[in-house]
Amino acid sequence: MYLIYRIADWRTLELPQLLEESRGVRAIFFGEVHQIGWILLVELDLLRAASSMLGLGFLGLEMFNYRQQRMLDSWEAGRISWKELVEAYSRSREGFDLNHYEPLLRLARGLGVKLIGVMPPRELAAEVARRGPEAVDSFPDSPVTSRDIGTGPKEYRGTLERLFPRTGPMAKLSLEGLLAAQAFKDSVIAAIVRKAVRSYGRGIVVTGWAHSEIPGSAPARLGRPDHLVITSRNATIREVAMERRELKKGLATYIALRSRW
Repeated sequence: MYLIYRIADWRTLELPQLLEESRGVRAIFFGEVHQIGWILLVELDLLRAASSMLGLGFLGLEMFNYRQQRMLDSWEAGRISWKELVEAYSRSREGFDLNHYEPLLRLARGLGVKLIGVMPPRELAAEVARRGPEAVDSFPDSPVTSRDIGTGPKEYRGTLERLFPRTGPMAKLSLEGLLAAQAFKDSVIAAIVRKAVRSYGRGIVVTGWAHSEIPGSAPARLGRPDHLVITSRNATIREVAMERRELKKGLATYIALRSRW
């Protein structure tokens, strides 16, 4: 139902080959286009195969922020039902359709893989967009400080400038504010993933593709452990390949997925 390409040489490979190449990797970032059916099937295959072939300690999820960890822990431990989890989540500002991701969460729980929310709360990111990076130092539970936030290489800024909306509510914010908020999110993801690797070992991290594959995004902020980035964008796979050739910085081994449908 899908094909896998190694962008370095544009050759196809099977999922077991991908994982064999990933044995030394401690964090596998999966950059998704949110809530697409065939992409969820890839994530399920990846989680199942990686758990069997490599062993997995955790699954990081953009859908949950770090303040929701207790709620996520309660569901994983069976203390609350799926309905209760969805109801509690719906009262937050995160906004994902949890029912789309239910098979992924249930598979992880069945495999004994720790579920971890890797994002900052949306309200904190909005505060950073309004006040700038210094706002982070007023958040008592932030895993990062303002000193950890930077807009990274010029490619980070350039890509985000092209992506930021020109209309709608977010367009009313300054470009600098939006860049600061995105950098805050990427820094938080990296900090939480570093801690998760120390605590649980190898893991998969599911985020939107912009948090995974853009130079200067979350994987680039990890330092060590070594990591792999998988992108599931269809329309711009060639663009990703061009970015990879131009940068030549060894940011990550990109592997692109394209649906056969």
